[in-house]
Amino acid sequence: MATHNIKANIQGLGDDEILVSYYPILTPDDNSGDSVQDTLVAKEGYFTCNIPGAAPLMVYLMPKKAIYTRRDGSPYWAREKAIIVLVKPGDKLEIEGELKELYMDYTVKGTEFNEQYTKVRKSYIEAVSEAVAVELQLDTLIANNGDKTLINELFQKRNRIKGIGGEAKLEYVKNNLNKDLAAYFLLDQSWENLGKLYPALAPDVRNGLFKTMLESQLDTYDKYTKIQKAKQIIKEGETAPEFKLPSLAGDFALNTVKGRYIVLDFWGSWCAPCVKGFPKMKEYYSKYKGSIEFIGIDCNETEEAWRTAVQKHELLWPQVIDTSETEANVAVRYGVEAYPTKFILDQDKKIIAKFIGEDDSFYKKLDELMEAK
Repeated sequence: MATHNIKANIQGLGDDEILVSYYPILTPDDNSGDSVQDTLVAKEGYFTCNIPGAAPLMVYLMPKKAIYTRRDGSPYWAREKAIIVLVKPGDKLEIEGELKELYMDYTVKGTEFNEQYTKVRKSYIEAVSEAVAVELQLDTLIANNGDKTLINELFQKRNRIKGIGGEAKLEYVKNNLNKDLAAYFLLDQSWENLGKLYPALAPDVRNGLFKTMLESQLDTYDKYTKIQKAKQIIKEGETAPEFKLPSLAGDFALNTVKGRYIVLDFWGSWCAPCVKGFPKMKEYYSKYKGSIEFIGIDCNETEEAWRTAVQKHELLWPQVIDTSETEANVAVRYGVEAYPTKFILDQDKKIIAKFIGEDDSFYKKLDELMEAK
């Protein structure tokens, strides 16, 4: 079996343990995208990593001493201290570097992709590494209930610093549309830049190593743009879009509800705030079930998970499951970006109000409507 061979010499690493994480780059012929984790130990800064397999891999090498522990006990993985390489079967990569206080400084020899990547990275990594210090300062402030104004300023500073790397990558993409590295960098760009620059990539790059990952991002971008357009249409006073979706008792169509106020609740069993809000929803369903039709619209999960959740949480009002296709996706057509999102419709299916998240103002609005009847 072919192997992916990596040799490294990192000053300042010593005999540290290294977490190795890697995943295959998805291609039409390889849909196994699960990441794999392993560990190895360096000896006076030297280590080798031989990974068997027949697919190109993105490999992340993170020294244990580079992983910080937050005040709440959770780990903070500073990406600036990781070594990232693309390895194809038969490649032999040689890494030379130094583990500095806030970042890993390294170069890679063996393939054009990795040599270009480290060259671009070197142009911004020292500046971007300041974000690590800001992150640690934020962690201390948040743990000690520090000044909220200062915390907000530091969040903004951290994001500005991280943006330096994004700008360097964007510049590379614009000037190297015929390189696989441009496709890789494009994966981390904004939706707007992705939509604008993807068509400009050379055909062999669009259909190359990162084809499937790019297409997945484009699907998400397509969904994002449709949601933004829907948000301009789905407003108070407008008629709610008609839909027909599978329910536990067969297909359910919105137009079958006559002469009642309607609540559309977009939720998912994976959404903790959605689940937390079920008891209050049950209370109001019982309170107004003669006057308000509650309709739960489950999103972004399998039919099995949906059915299990409805039964587990004893949701008594009509429940439907949204489809995954962007064109037919009801959540997309309603401009839903966060969960839960609730709409209140009047008897003519005009939108009265929209509520994002679990908010008592939603229940107050229902009370107001029923008191005014």
